Amino acid sequence: MTAGALELWHRETVRGRKPVVAAVGDTTGTALAARFVKDFSGSRMREVARKGEFFKPPEKGIALEARSARPGTMLLVGYPAPPEEDEDLYALRVLEGYLGGMGRLAQELRDRLGVAWHADFVFRPRLPGGSAAAFALTGDGDGEAARRAMQAELDAAGRRPPAAPDFRAARAAAVGMHRIRRQERRDRILELVRHFMAGKGMDEYRELERSLEGVTGEDFTAAAARVLRPEKGVVLEIQGASGPRGAGR
Repeated sequence: MTAGALELWHRETVRGRKPVVAAVGDTTGTALAARFVKDFSGSRMREVARKGEFFKPPEKGIALEARSARPGTMLLVGYPAPPEEDEDLYALRVLEGYLGGMGRLAQELRDRLGVAWHADFVFRPRLPGGSAAAFALTGDGDGEAARRAMQAELDAAGRRPPAAPDFRAARAAAVGMHRIRRQERRDRILELVRHFMAGKGMDEYRELERSLEGVTGEDFTAAAARVLRPEKGVVLEIQGASGPRGAGR
């Protein structure tokens, strides 16, 4: 990256373009408008149209290995996921609530099998495309067992919905994560901007919790099957200093 390239990007994509402004806090009507009208209005400001181009997923799965000076093994399995505006957004949020946090991956890999001391799953939708990733931190020699157990849980999510109590807990977890994100003003502003840039309105944002609660088991399974495809996944294994090279394969 050069200074010239950065200046060109700013001139072509930022300068003179109408921004999306999101304000979170106590305000009345258009009280804040005067702060933005001077610099961001008038004929010199141009509308910005999204190009509608999304990142293309890899043609086939990728396996990567690396070494680390730290003990233990870090295992990550990542997948390309749909963008913010996709119809699977709410089902994938529930999938995150099911597999991530204190959910299924932690219960299986850490609590039941004891092959990882930490396991999680995160879904990150963005405008041009998103990502979904499962990861685990294991002791030396546990990488292979953790990888098998993780893949089994990912595959199962795309074959059948969870049991009713687990599914209700997953929806509740998705709603809880949304409420937590809204507590931080910075995170709420970023979420609002992504929401509006995806072409959604304020009513849909206000109804987000209801949309999460409306996800069915069929929605869940179909979305998981579309995203958690082994042939499109990227597997990264970082072996610790005392781990054998190639272990976990």
